[in-house]
Amino acid sequence: MTELNERQKALCDSSPYDFSGLRAAFINCTLKRTPQKSHTEGLMAVSRKIMDLNGIATTLVRAVDHDIASGVYPDMTEHGWERDAWPEIYEKVRSAHIIVIGTPIWLGDKSSICAKVIERLYAHSGDLNDGLRRPGERFHEPQYHIHDLEPDASGVDAASGRWHPGARQPALAVGRGLPLRLREPRA
Repeated sequence: MTELNERQKALCDSSPYDFSGLRAAFINCTLKRTPQKSHTEGLMAVSRKIMDLNGIATTLVRAVDHDIASGVYPDMTEHGWERDAWPEIYEKVRSAHIIVIGTPIWLGDKSSICAKVIERLYAHSGDLNDGLRRPGERFHEPQYHIHDLEPDASGVDAASGRWHPGARQPALAVGRGLPLRLREPRA
């Protein structure tokens, strides 16, 4: 049972807001199967407890315990996979007002399970768009592709006067801060 600290309890007790009727789906993207201890789930338990105390109904899915197929379609059994647990999980996601995805950080990146969950969520990106797109049509087309990335030229930074491995763009850094320059978007 998760215990809140005094400050967390006080904030829950003094909240003037009514969140009853809301539902939250927590997806734990740990790499550890049940019953192994998941530190990610331990952190999520605090958030779930706060939501529970504020009248929000919560549900938890440990993604690694389910046979989720890889792919970007709502049901991968229609695309050659023998089994796919995602349609049942997505029903919990779709019925929620709040979605919380928890993941461990491995070498500075999300877990492979989390990448798969996000991939599967993308399959539904056009579902709730007020009819602006046809069902199954993608929410957006990528403007850039990984093959469009080029290392930028190294040199002296004009602002600092220090040498750098390449001019950094504020929106994109890869790996260990390797600066990249994007080509013009594809037409």
